[in-house]
Amino acid sequence: MSSNDERGLLSRLPQDPAYWDRLTARITADAAPHVRAWHSGEPWWSTLGRWSPLLAAAAVAAVLAAATLLPREAAAPAPMAEAFDFTPADPVARVVLSAAAPPAVPSLLRLQTGGNR
Repeated sequence: MSSNDERGLLSRLPQDPAYWDRLTARITADAAPHVRAWHSGEPWWSTLGRWSPLLAAAAVAAVLAAATLLPREAAAPAPMAEAFDFTPADPVARVVLSAAAPPAVPSLLRLQTGGNR
């Protein structure tokens, strides 16, 4: 007994080729209207195409809204003299408090001695 014969004994599927031809014809006939309807329908991207101007405007609005929410660069801190709104009479203190960055020590020494060093 060949392996084909053994499988035939275990299988309950029909061996008649006419049965399979009829089954194929029945499935094709049942599926044909569905396949035709699916192929004749409008492609999914055509709906998206109709909405594209509105979607583009919404995307631009979202980008602009996000840009307004971005943190701005921090402004330079006000010098101490402006923060407390006073300027001392001492020339060294005036330079230290009104400078945006700490002054170099030699420049402070020149101020203290009147620039004669």
